[in-house]
Amino acid sequence: VGTGPYKVTRINGSSEIDLERFEDYYAGSPKGRPAIKYIKISEVVDAASELTAFIGGQADWIWQYNADQYNSIRALPGKTALRAGSMRLFYLQLDAAGRTGKDNPLTKLPVRQAIFHAIDRQSIAHNLMQGDSHPVATPCYPSQFGCDESAAVTYDYDPAKAKDLMAQAGYKDGFSTSLISNILPAFNAAIQANLGAIGIRVDIQQLQDAATVQKITGDQAPMNTGSWGSNSVNDVSAVLPYFLGGGGFDYARDPELQAEIAAGGATADPEERKKHYSAAIRRATEQAYWLPLFTSVTQYAFAKNLKFTPFPDELPRFYLCSWV
Repeated sequence: VGTGPYKVTRINGSSEIDLERFEDYYAGSPKGRPAIKYIKISEVVDAASELTAFIGGQADWIWQYNADQYNSIRALPGKTALRAGSMRLFYLQLDAAGRTGKDNPLTKLPVRQAIFHAIDRQSIAHNLMQGDSHPVATPCYPSQFGCDESAAVTYDYDPAKAKDLMAQAGYKDGFSTSLISNILPAFNAAIQANLGAIGIRVDIQQLQDAATVQKITGDQAPMNTGSWGSNSVNDVSAVLPYFLGGGGFDYARDPELQAEIAAGGATADPEERKKHYSAAIRRATEQAYWLPLFTSVTQYAFAKNLKFTPFPDELPRFYLCSWV
């Protein structure tokens, strides 16, 4: 730590980190020499405190605030707001493997397909996530290497078809289930309403991150929603193995799918990797294991005289910032 454009000069517990430009940083680096010499990173207790600090001038830059605040922040004198799409995906995962019980209705393919057809992803993306958020068909971000969109089975919003599939599966009158989640409650409420329209009664358990992970890895999540940014890695190896490769987050536990994902990760040959990952995407989507809901949009706000450029990997590159 300390060979980048900035060095850490002070850490105050978990509430503050002070950075200073590293004057001996490599002269030929493509990152270049930062224009801003000092950066102070402060952690506050909640979103309201963050917004108060920004409005009051104690903070020059904030991010990931509620989308509904975007227009209000943009109208503030001396401030600007910016929305930028990212490679983060919001998703819905279903217990196809029966980890929460072998009699779980979600183990039946027509039920999972009905759920996929019942969710109005475009509406949720447009009205709740906002910006340029949009649904995708693949269990990976389209720009990631190996994310073959042509291999994916697609599910359009079709409540009538969803009801037919529910009847075919023997659940004409629906059933009750639980949704475990750590994402914004508004997203889960929209999903709950969509599924209620086809007879699925959803009990939402809105939890903090650690409790959510504990429920999922402890076989207690019939349905779960979350978001995944692939740790900024633009390759499907950063998403498919995590959710569908046989680990604690895999609620499909499909040997055929696991084999394709493992084969794709076992070779450096690009064409071989594409072949196996395409087969994995086809299998995962035709079996309706993991539904990518929509892409994420990150909300930024900063002082008008700060030049800041966002990137799809969600990493704020402060070494590229400058005062204007």
